[in-house]
Amino acid sequence: MNQIAPGVIEYGNPGVPSNVPSSVTMRQGREVLINLGLLAQVDAFIAAIPDPIQRAKAQNYWERSNTIERDNPLVAGIGAALDMNAAQLDDLFIQAKSL
Repeated sequence: MNQIAPGVIEYGNPGVPSNVPSSVTMRQGREVLINLGLLAQVDAFIAAIPDPIQRAKAQNYWERSNTIERDNPLVAGIGAALDMNAAQLDDLFIQAKSL
């Protein structure tokens, strides 16, 4: 909760547009990446994580989760690997939610 003006309170995550979903289904997330031709790059990013334990955790999340959370650190890493800023990642989540 954040007071953004006298008598006006913003709920949720300040600074994140309210139309950005906090999560999408894994199907939606993968489908938007397929549509944009980016799924192979994400798979390559995860496969290239040098630490075997971190790589296994990332693969577990990517292959076995039902949802993708916008604030998950792996999403930030994927965004960086795809050379995307926060607004572009937000757009991916908005697009994914519509699928």
